Amino acid sequence: MKSLLRTIKVVLAVVFFVFSLSACRSQDNDDIVIPQQSDAELKWSKVEFRFTEGHSHGYFHGSPEYPGVKYLKSVQKFFFENKNGQIVPSADNPAALSVMSADGGLSLYGLEIFYYNEKGERINSVLASDEAAKQYQHFFLMENIVAI
Repeated sequence: MKSLLRTIKVVLAVVFFVFSLSACRSQDNDDIVIPQQSDAELKWSKVEFRFTEGHSHGYFHGSPEYPGVKYLKSVQKFFFENKNGQIVPSADNPAALSVMSADGGLSLYGLEIFYYNEKGERINSVLASDEAAKQYQHFFLMENIVAI
């Protein structure tokens, strides 16, 4: 009986070893498509970041904007201009993004980004094309977060 168990253990070890070697074999990577980077550079003159306070009951809804509200507006806009490759914030921008927090993830904010060319026309459709989607991405880092 002991020799039978030893034989089964050896056979299982050999089978495991053979399968582990076959899992490490090189594979043809001909089916992997590597996107070509476009030489065309996105020419934008102005960008608007629009933060909208909202709520969720099934999906995100923006809260209404009330005229005359000075603090904690439901829609806050930040503008930046591209001046000779330098990103310059608008003098009219708020000093900070004011958000309300709540327990349980009840504070929801949406972010819309609008790009404009020198003529003031929106050019977001350029970024949404198949080719541009392979090249352009946005990354956001949170810094200087202070509770007030």
